[in-house]
Amino acid sequence: MLKGHLVATKERLAAMAASRCAVCSGAMALSLVKADPTDSALEFRTYVCGECGHSQTYSVNAGDS
Repeated sequence: MLKGHLVATKERLAAMAASRCAVCSGAMALSLVKADPTDSALEFRTYVCGECGHSQTYSVNAGDS
């Protein structure tokens, strides 16, 4: 796992989908999903705030919705 990336559970994924930006409280939206080049069972999901552009990337199991 890359430094600065958090591993998310299914419960955390649900919370992220409804989360607010830690910087401005704007709505966060999923903007990028890409495979983890070091572990085929994982993928990186990046959420970006529509208001200020702040982003957060999580490492999750590739099969999780």
